[in-house]
Amino acid sequence: MFSIHALVLAALISKSAVPVNTHQNPTSRPLQTAMIKSSPTILKGIKRVILEIEPINKDAERAGLRFRDIKKDTEQLLKSAGLQTVNVDVDTKEAVGVAKASDKSPIYSPALNITVGTMLTDNRLVVYKISIQLYDEVTLQRNPLGMVIGAVTWDLPEVFGLVGVENISEVRKEVKEMVGKFCEAYEKVNPK
Repeated sequence: MFSIHALVLAALISKSAVPVNTHQNPTSRPLQTAMIKSSPTILKGIKRVILEIEPINKDAERAGLRFRDIKKDTEQLLKSAGLQTVNVDVDTKEAVGVAKASDKSPIYSPALNITVGTMLTDNRLVVYKISIQLYDEVTLQRNPLGMVIGAVTWDLPEVFGLVGVENISEVRKEVKEMVGKFCEAYEKVNPK
């Protein structure tokens, strides 16, 4: 989950670094460039992912950043990369649409978590933070019993940005770009 402190810090940094006036609409200003920091080989052999998209802030939804649009964009990108998606019910946190019993691959799937944290300021700016992480079950080598734990096995650095509320669609584009980076890494080690 995102930290409100991180959003406020991003707002303060961005506000001091980006002059804003009523005649100029600020555009997307990421404070950190997303780069793959995990080894793409982690993604080898994955057939499907549980898609966990955290709910979007109600103010951001009203301004036009829609959960359903981000979900649709993400599902399309993952499908075009050759990945099946399993959705998670946001209320129960249970997977829905799990693979058919006739599918020969295991039912378990790693989880791709997408978080888009937003905060609308009084001067009609949207401060945002986007994170994308792949969670998977791992076994620690030092554990002789082979205990399985959940861990982040692949991620991108978080992206912070600032846009005018009238340009909130830039946040959706940024999410698509980050999901695209995940898909590129996946396709490198899972050629069709």
